[in-house]
Amino acid sequence: MTKHTFQITHENEIDNIIPINQNSDQSTQTLPLFVYISGGCQKLFGINPREISKDSEVDLSTSTPLSLWRCELMRSDPRGKHLFLFTHATTFFSIVVFQEELKLDACLRQFLDELLFRLEDSIKIPEPLKISIATIKGNPRGLITTMNQIMYECDVALKLNIKSYENLEYRINHSLRSKIFFEPHEEFVKISHSSKAFTSS
Repeated sequence: MTKHTFQITHENEIDNIIPINQNSDQSTQTLPLFVYISGGCQKLFGINPREISKDSEVDLSTSTPLSLWRCELMRSDPRGKHLFLFTHATTFFSIVVFQEELKLDACLRQFLDELLFRLEDSIKIPEPLKISIATIKGNPRGLITTMNQIMYECDVALKLNIKSYENLEYRINHSLRSKIFFEPHEEFVKISHSSKAFTSS
């Protein structure tokens, strides 16, 4: 059975985000992303769990400090609108993705767009750059525990009439009680500047 994998590997698919210098003598930089898809999200997207590789079955040796994330459903409404939380595995920096359709590929593509936008705020993204996204499943307990706490506090924040999911994301990364100790935004900026953030191919 083919494993459920979403990949972006063609330069012309990302050159609307990142300028690609076709004549560049530089080696191509790569950013492999591995995204845990929670059980709730698997069910929501109608994915057979057998179609997603376990983290123990995936070669993570190519990963970088930016590579590992987890996706969890924050909430849905009766009109078919959904908020997803993508949280980085070590810094707990989080990105909130809004979707009006239940298509995993579209959700992952939007996450990628948002991730690149935030990286551009702090670093010069290398070019040319190739990116792949692989969905995985597993039980990263520390990450799951932290995300559960984030979502609990977000429920409280949403009841306080935070209208915009962009404002909610800022609150997650800068002022939630569970996040203050970890300083997610500051730590994410640090690893973004790491010489190991991207790999050469």
